[in-house]
Amino acid sequence: TRYWRDWSSDVCSSDLDQASNRFLIESNINNYYNLYDDEYEWDDTDAVELAQKFPYLAFGNLKTKKSSSVYQLLPNQITNHGAVWKHIDSREDLYIFYANNNEWMIGDQEDMLTGEASGFWCANGDNALTPNYITSTWLKSDDEIDGWRTCEDIGIWTITPSQFASAKAKVKSDQKLQQELLDIHMNSPPLRFSNGGKPCAKSNRFGVYRPFNEFINRSPVWKHEAQPYFLYRKQGYWFISQENNMRLNNLKGAWRVKTKKSNPTKITKTWHVLTVNTPFSTKLKWHPILDASIYTEPHDVVDLTDDNHTNSTQNNIDRKSTRLN
Repeated sequence: TRYWRDWSSDVCSSDLDQASNRFLIESNINNYYNLYDDEYEWDDTDAVELAQKFPYLAFGNLKTKKSSSVYQLLPNQITNHGAVWKHIDSREDLYIFYANNNEWMIGDQEDMLTGEASGFWCANGDNALTPNYITSTWLKSDDEIDGWRTCEDIGIWTITPSQFASAKAKVKSDQKLQQELLDIHMNSPPLRFSNGGKPCAKSNRFGVYRPFNEFINRSPVWKHEAQPYFLYRKQGYWFISQENNMRLNNLKGAWRVKTKKSNPTKITKTWHVLTVNTPFSTKLKWHPILDASIYTEPHDVVDLTDDNHTNSTQNNIDRKSTRLN
């Protein structure tokens, strides 16, 4: 059979070869399953035992072997009979796990614990007891198309203990640098989001946003001084939205603008607000608001008539941020 959990059908010689290469490593085939026993059930201990051979995994471009993230095996953590690997950066809530629809997923802790087919990345899990043996194409969740986008050349591979140690050291260095950036950010002036007082949908998002003591996606965040709204950067957009959208891997929000600018006060492109398309429709659509903009709000400590201070503070963040990329 082409499906490793279907024990009821016949097995051809090519499948046996594939199986021995993929998950019987250095073990007798009967130690993992009985080919002719319909009563066999996969044991969680088998997954744990096999995963021990691959404690460190990298996720990224398979051709260049350039990893975008590194994961470490979680001892004795099982989801749907599969082992689980966790992102080594504590700032990232990401796990590799086996979902209940026979797919390998990369998702957050909630996704992993429920074992549902929910997450940010997925790949068909047939014939892959560990994610480094996945041969199918990875798909990435894309809110703009409300579905999944195919990503060629993306995959998972094993790395050595020395490579893992180097990755951990880099994460530690990045975390230290980010703390320096956060200290700079918390001393920066507040920002005001406004359209000049003109009537507008979702105008309660207008107002003063003060520095928030956290980075999201390695970018600074501001919080509305009176409302539960945040100004943050994600996947090439600046957003103004609620906290749950800020923390989830989606492109949802009340306001957004697509730009490469790392400083929200330097944005020159048009902000869009999400509203219903017509008075007789419930379908939501992004509408441009030409006069909406973000600018520096004077604050108690710093005299912002001196533009040099404002520019210097943001330039420090911009300059240091390049070291995180």
